[in-house]
Amino acid sequence: YLQWCKANKFVLMLLSDAQECCLAAATANAKQGTLNNHVWEVMPTECVIPYTYQLFCEALVEWLICTNQACCCIPIQAVDHLTFKKMIDVASHATKG
Repeated sequence: YLQWCKANKFVLMLLSDAQECCLAAATANAKQGTLNNHVWEVMPTECVIPYTYQLFCEALVEWLICTNQACCCIPIQAVDHLTFKKMIDVASHATKG
């Protein structure tokens, strides 16, 4: 019987064969495939917001308000002075240090 089943590629349906088949299928399904060849680490890139004078002024006003310096140290009009603008433009173009 077993030789005839192998020769004719017949699936055995005896209880022991069915249990063996189920066990083999469960073992095959239990193995987790690896993704090593398909997955790689993505390095985070630095998100740099492009400098604009308007964005700087908004951030400055927000900082002055948050630190309660809006009325005592630097008047808001100081940011409109040409020398102040030049200083900020020079600092914004610095790439190192």
